[in-house]
Amino acid sequence: MKNIIYLTTVLCICIMGMYSCKKNNPIPHKIIDADLKGAFDFQPGTYWIFKDSLTGQVDSFYVRNNWSSVYTNASPSFTYDAIIVDIKEVNEYPFGLDTSMWEITMDQSEVGFSDWYGSYYLNLDPTTYPFTSGIQPYAVYPHTVNLFNSFSSNGSTFNNIAEIHFTSTIDDYLYIDNNVCFIKMILNQPGISERIWEIQRWNIVK
Repeated sequence: MKNIIYLTTVLCICIMGMYSCKKNNPIPHKIIDADLKGAFDFQPGTYWIFKDSLTGQVDSFYVRNNWSSVYTNASPSFTYDAIIVDIKEVNEYPFGLDTSMWEITMDQSEVGFSDWYGSYYLNLDPTTYPFTSGIQPYAVYPHTVNLFNSFSSNGSTFNNIAEIHFTSTIDDYLYIDNNVCFIKMILNQPGISERIWEIQRWNIVK
């Protein structure tokens, strides 16, 4: 009988200990860097108006959704916040011949850009923020970041601009301003001559 009581007591202590350890050692949770969020967390009401070098068409891109989610990483085990900004082009036709949609994703200290060439989806590798000059050798689309103190586009001058040049199977350039985001895009869609979008005007909501 004493042995049963002893074993029961030990078992209870072990269970309480395991519960206490689990309670005091929760899965780590990683948040989005505050400066990264401040630069790219665009809300509905945001729009950018660009001029297309191929057609001369003036077109607009606008934020139609902004999603915040929590994801789980398996190994090592942790949870993390992520934000996806869904950006849609107003005039995307003829279908398959234009840039129809962009996504900006934020995760911890990285920002990623995804582009739809009509039915062709290009999920570009993320870039560490704050941007630093140099080669970023990621898995699919290695890219180089160059920083400019000032940069001109469509007659306007912007300060502290990052040029992100994606190489490998594509040859795209994104020119990013911390406050405006895309001020110029040089895109080489499959089967299309080089297309340059230059900013005309914009409205930013964060």
